[in-house]
Amino acid sequence: MPPRRSEVDDAADFIGLLEALVARDVEFIAVGDVAGILAGSPVVTVVLEVTCQPSPENLSRLHEALKTLNARHYVRCEPGAELEPSELSARQRHKLVTDLGRIDVVQEFDHGLDYGALKENTIDYEIDGLTVKALSLKTLIDEKEHSPRPEDRYSLLFLKKLAKMTGVAADGMAGFGEPFPAS
Repeated sequence: MPPRRSEVDDAADFIGLLEALVARDVEFIAVGDVAGILAGSPVVTVVLEVTCQPSPENLSRLHEALKTLNARHYVRCEPGAELEPSELSARQRHKLVTDLGRIDVVQEFDHGLDYGALKENTIDYEIDGLTVKALSLKTLIDEKEHSPRPEDRYSLLFLKKLAKMTGVAADGMAGFGEPFPAS
């Protein structure tokens, strides 16, 4: 049975989603608004967006983690729209809903970057005992500047303000990759 709108619109249990990925040793990077939130952005989101290392072994671990979460397609919320393992290797955005909330698996970005290109521009964050890689603020801004999605354009306003406040240079020089400073 497809989830009710209220089930998919509620805030996701981001810690639970991250725990499921970490527990299965999935190599991933938080790339969307959750990465911005970790850097200090005040945006609110209902979806965890990740990109994953695309080896068959890692995608198998990802599929197992998603299976434990009862992942199914968000866009095709009809009975039988479960995620197939072979789909995860496709270079696209997989919009999924799970028992803990929404998760999008993004395997290619609007200007052709992928996991390998983004991995060098991440920061490790400690969250409830989990180590989570997320895009650096500078890289997240660069990604959202190339996105045609209205929600990314909106988040970009906050991210650019955060970059200015924290000294992350627009030209990528000073402050590249620095997390939001503790006060």
